[in-house]
Amino acid sequence: MNLFKISDLPLSDIEVDFNVEPVKPIIGADLPTSDYFKKVVPFYNSTGKLLTPAELGCALSHISIYKKVIDNNCGAIIFESDIVPTKKQLESASALCMNTTADFIHLGWHPDVDHGRYFKGSKSINAEMYKVDTSQGFYGAFAYFISEKMASELLDYHKISIKLADSWARFFLTSDIVPYFYPIFMHPPTRNEMHEERLALSQNVHSLSAKNIKVMVKKLLIQKLAILKFWNKSIVPPNK
Repeated sequence: MNLFKISDLPLSDIEVDFNVEPVKPIIGADLPTSDYFKKVVPFYNSTGKLLTPAELGCALSHISIYKKVIDNNCGAIIFESDIVPTKKQLESASALCMNTTADFIHLGWHPDVDHGRYFKGSKSINAEMYKVDTSQGFYGAFAYFISEKMASELLDYHKISIKLADSWARFFLTSDIVPYFYPIFMHPPTRNEMHEERLALSQNVHSLSAKNIKVMVKKLLIQKLAILKFWNKSIVPPNK
């Protein structure tokens, strides 16, 4: 199993000891204007929303790692630059992911869990993990594990149009892979530059397309059905 970190900053001594491989982030704002529009137009045509330069760069950075996973012929844990793991966290994550049969495990949680920033689902057969109900919202790409199968499906998912890197709920509408959640790495409480850019641009650009309406209706129906499931509970990290 490999460990990748999207960052242009020096790795910590602990990350070096665990052979974490740094991946230089792709800066969307540095892309030629023609390349930017060429890459974001397909997503806009299908969803009515524009990817900001930061969102595009983030997605391209993650996609570059999916290709590495396929080339290396083994699964991987992926971190974003704002995650600074401890030795204990890396030991726990490595032990979990090296021995799992799961294709996707979200490994992070947000400190605002008390204010509604959590996932929903149920405990899996393996009591260490939770099976996530993606119809209730599933996001965040700052710390997660993927198998080769997941990497391959993600590459296909982004092939026609590059999408948000952390919009897992939309991806799992089209995949039979079961997503799991195991809280190890905590996301910093501060909002990043990409979030501010997203609020300033993408949320103010909308257009209804037949494809996007179909996705929205499907998501709504799944959400309504999920309400009837008694196992659908808020997942609050046990180490909170």
